Amino acid sequence: MNAAEHIVEAYFRYVRGVFTKTSIRAVGQAELDIVGVDPRKSPATFFHIESSVSISSSYSKITNKPYTPIDEKQRQEKAGQRRTAGFFIKKKFNAPDVLATLRQIGCKKQNLKKVLVSWEFDADARKALEKKGIECLTMIKIFQELADRLAEETCDFDSQILRTIQLFTRSQPHMPKIYSVHKIRQRKKK
Repeated sequence: MNAAEHIVEAYFRYVRGVFTKTSIRAVGQAELDIVGVDPRKSPATFFHIESSVSISSSYSKITNKPYTPIDEKQRQEKAGQRRTAGFFIKKKFNAPDVLATLRQIGCKKQNLKKVLVSWEFDADARKALEKKGIECLTMIKIFQELADRLAEETCDFDSQILRTIQLFTRSQPHMPKIYSVHKIRQRKKK
């Protein structure tokens, strides 16, 4: 599980109150990033969460460019194809192996929520995903809500990532302005 997936999983646990399991091997070759269950509702609500976060300016957005499995297999097209709404709709949320795995663990279609997390979504991609019942969350929103929640906590977390976020939010009022991303990028250009 990469750092972004860890943050997304923590968000669903600490902010939304969902029990989670990560990196679930699906039937066949697929993998589900995060599956969660909210037992507070009857029947329980299940979540299938995919996280695809890139801070690269070329790949930070999920786009609505056409997705084709043939192009995905070409080395020079692979990364761009994996940043399309079609890729997530077809390969990550609705592939037969993924659906079979969700059924095996007890997820029923009528009480399953699909969630995609990315740095950004272009407007057309967001519409295409939401039309297929996929909630679009930005990493910026998740990080802010998680940081707000962790700032309220006084316990030490076992997770080094969560502990770092907690320490950072507590130090923020005393943090010199030199650490802003804008300042760092300006210094890098010089």
